Amino acid sequence: MRMIVKFNNFPVILIYTLAPEKNKLVKDSFYDKLNQIYQRIPAYDTKIIVGHCNAKIGRKEVLKPVTGNWGLHDIQNEYETRAIHFATNDNMIIVSTYFLHRNVHKET
Repeated sequence: MRMIVKFNNFPVILIYTLAPEKNKLVKDSFYDKLNQIYQRIPAYDTKIIVGHCNAKIGRKEVLKPVTGNWGLHDIQNEYETRAIHFATNDNMIIVSTYFLHRNVHKET
C-alpha cells in the first residue's frame, strides 16, 4: 500500500515471517523477495514495514543504532539476526525497541 500525502509518500509493506521450523532456503527466499520489493520503492519515499518478524530483539550495545535502548529480550534468535541484517542494509531502525514502550507493546 502506498499512502500519498501532500509532501511525502508512505509505502507500507505488511509482513509475517515464516514459522521457525521452515528450512533455511525458504527463509532466505522470503527475505530475498522482501528485499526486492523494498528496493523497488523510490528512495525519496518514507518506507514503513509493519508486521511480525518472530525476532527476539535484544539489548546489545553494538546494535543500539538500529534497535535503540529498549529491547525486550536478553537472548537472540535467528530472526533477530535476519531483522537486524535487513534493517542495517538500508539504514532503517526497529521502532518497537527504539522508543520506550510498555513491554506488552514490544511483543509484535
